[in-house]
Parts: sequence; structure tokens; C-alpha cells
Amino acid sequence: MITLLGFAGLVALWWSYFALAGHGTRAASGDGSTRAARAAFAYAHGLMVAGAVLFAVAIDLHLTHPENTPALVLTSVGGPLLYLVGNKLYLQGRTGTVGRSRYVAAAVLVVAAAVALVAGHALPAIVIGLVVLAVVVGLAVVTELTERRA
Repeated sequence: MITLLGFAGLVALWWSYFALAGHGTRAASGDGSTRAARAAFAYAHGLMVAGAVLFAVAIDLHLTHPENTPALVLTSVGGPLLYLVGNKLYLQGRTGTVGRSRYVAAAVLVVAAAVALVAGHALPAIVIGLVVLAVVVGLAVVTELTERRA
């Protein structure tokens, strides 16, 4: 079950990216300057991939250490946060704007991490995983709906 939830989380992260950066979107036709392209493609994508890798580490920790530990919480939340930093850089470089939904998702992840760290072992590890999944799926859905309206 953890593997499926983790896979769904990774799919949702990339869904939120491709909903904004896919063919025919605002980001696909953004600023073509060298500086913007370098930041958007080199640095931002590196951070997004690193965030996805950290998220995969969290999946492994959920599988091998099912108790709530600081390492599990920090990787579970840190992966999507690192992804969001890269996504923000990409969008800022390509379109000059970043949707409020990215900031809301980051804030919810930070609050969830703080609660999980304070709760410690009293909070089952699956709860932090489900909260992170809800945030990334919610972000992907909001992104998709927002792009369709634009």
C-alpha cells in the first residue's frame, strides 16, 4: 500500500509540473531569454528532480521503518518542498509569475511537518504520508483546473 501511495505522490508532483509546462501552456511560450532559459531548465529542473528523489527516499523509509521518526517526516515533506522550490524557479523564469497554490501547498507541508515532529511516535507514520499525498494531489488538481481556465 505504501508503494502505491508513494507512486501516486510522485505522479501528482509531475502532473502539477506538466499541467503548467506541457505543450500549449503559458510556460511553454514564456520568456526566451538566455538567463531565463538557463535558470528554468538547468537549476529548476535539477531541484525538481532532487525533490522527487528525496520523495522516493521517503517511500523507502516508510517501507523499511514504519514508525514516525524525524528522518521520515523531513524526507516526506522535504521532497515535495524541494520540488516546489524548483517549480517556483521554473515558473518565475518562464512566465514571471507563480500561482498562489504553490505557496499554499508549501505552507501546509511546513505545518504538517511541524505537527508530525512535535507529535513524534504518537502519530502513525502513514498519517504524514497521507497528508503529503493529499497536498500534492490537491496541488495537481488545482493546477490542472487553473490552467484549463486560463
